[in-house]
Amino acid sequence: MTATPDDSGLLEREMGLAHADFWRLLPQALGDLAWRAEGDRVRVEHGTGWIEIALGVEGERRIALMTIPVTEVTMRWEGVSRERFDAFLARFDSYYRRGGG
Repeated sequence: MTATPDDSGLLEREMGLAHADFWRLLPQALGDLAWRAEGDRVRVEHGTGWIEIALGVEGERRIALMTIPVTEVTMRWEGVSRERFDAFLARFDSYYRRGGG
């Protein structure tokens, strides 16, 4: 199967969480999808393709006296349509969303 431009992609972003929070919530966020972890990477089987999630270095952001953990997260996918990836991301984000709307 050859990949079309819509079948693969890259998403890089910063998430307001520590690595421990990521790993704790991951099983619920992925639901019934098959996945395996290796180091700070997760490979998720999604239909005929895959999604890889890589965690960067854990850091922190300070706002006045408040400290918030932050982690750079990179998602790569191949063989997954943009529509299917967007649906995956909507579910994934719903499990990692914090209060505030």
